[in-house]
Amino acid sequence: MTFPSAVINYLHARTFEARRPFCMRLTAEHRLWEAWGDGEPYGHESIAPGDDVSQALPFLSDYDLEEHLELPFVTDAEGRAYHVHLIPDGSARYVILLDARDELRERQRNQQTANEVRLLLERERRLIAELVDAQAELAVRRKEAEEESRRRGEYIATMSHEFRTPLTSVLAHAERLAAGVDSTESANAGQTIQRITQHQLWLIDNLLLRARLEADGFSSHRTVTDTRKLVDDLSLVFAPLAADKELSFSARVAATVPEFLVLDDLHLRQALVNVLGNAIKYTDEGSVELELDYAGDRLSAAVADTGPGIPADSQAALFTPFNRGRVEPRAPGAGLGLGITRKLVESMDGSLSLDSKPGQGTRLTLTLPAAIAALAEGNHGGASGVIVLGEDDPDISDLLEVRLAEAGYRVHGVSDGKTLVDSAIELQPNLVIVDINMPGLDGPAAARKLRERGFSAPILALSGASRRQDIEQALSSGCTEFLRKPPHMGTLKRL
Repeated sequence: MTFPSAVINYLHARTFEARRPFCMRLTAEHRLWEAWGDGEPYGHESIAPGDDVSQALPFLSDYDLEEHLELPFVTDAEGRAYHVHLIPDGSARYVILLDARDELRERQRNQQTANEVRLLLERERRLIAELVDAQAELAVRRKEAEEESRRRGEYIATMSHEFRTPLTSVLAHAERLAAGVDSTESANAGQTIQRITQHQLWLIDNLLLRARLEADGFSSHRTVTDTRKLVDDLSLVFAPLAADKELSFSARVAATVPEFLVLDDLHLRQALVNVLGNAIKYTDEGSVELELDYAGDRLSAAVADTGPGIPADSQAALFTPFNRGRVEPRAPGAGLGLGITRKLVESMDGSLSLDSKPGQGTRLTLTLPAAIAALAEGNHGGASGVIVLGEDDPDISDLLEVRLAEAGYRVHGVSDGKTLVDSAIELQPNLVIVDINMPGLDGPAAARKLRERGFSAPILALSGASRRQDIEQALSSGCTEFLRKPPHMGTLKRL
């Protein structure tokens, strides 16, 4: 059947033959007048002249068939796709359907390809953004590493001065003592040596604590602490340092502070050393004050200075390792203090607060839990108290024996673990002090042997270090307390 000329002329440029055209001539009432082509691809294979096509072609009711109209990619309920062309020709009205399935599939393929390209571009954009972020992060980390390297370099450059100058002074005073100076000069030299050595010991502790922090973190060990002795020891070191800068130094213990508290004496001392050292280092005129207070089973230790103060945007950097602030390269200090101080306070379940403004000085407060010590009176005090001391280092053994004897104790010294166990069982002393690294039987092994043989008096483990594993091993073996060398006499008297 030949298509009407109006249809052929309209669709000639569209190569409609390849699209399986189906043409219908309709009446004004949308009834089929006649049809050309194959209606099967469109579901109209059974349509006959006179049939109403409004239901099969519902879109006809929405359009004026007096005008040319194209409706691309019309789909029906069966999923068929076709193009619709409405062509008026005088009194005739034609509807042409052109198969669009292949074209639709091609368009879908193109759309899928476009979507995939878009996804690839989006992924590429995201990867580029991540790369840019990574490069920015790397630049920040590189800058931080360079800054830490610079601070470490400054730290290393200052340590020779930090150690050698005080040690030179110690050697000089030791030579004076060896030369037999009079008693007044001997006392002065002895105090100087004590002060400088204590300062050096605290500095070394800072370095070791930093190394231990990087290795496995801090562990806290609480023991009975003489609060007044703690403040006296700090004043012994820092009052002369303040005087060297013409600063006034004061240390006050409030009446509310118990004489003996259970806390980590080593960590608290080190934290206060760091804070006091910084206060004196940064203060050029005025004063530095230490104040202890106690309330609600918590000890607070505040250090206030009249230094330049710290801007709010610089306060966080104070706790960065090796940050030495504005001090000169050869100024005292390793730049480790406040970073370690915060870790020390946290290890004691405490808190650290900073109150500082430019031109108004700085006040740094440590607050930590500290129970009042329950002391046993006269357990082994007085001239009748007997102590078995196990220490293989003759210098430390001699020092402890002299100090314990001066305090009224009778000391029996041994240099190996087996002899210590035998002596303790024989003498039944009021206290056993044992170095954890004794030859033969070490300290924990000796303590375990004594407990197995029924020895019930206190056993004090003594060590030059305070590693977590050493503390745990000593206490689990039967030791009553664990103390760092050299132990404070106030602590020994009250075990």
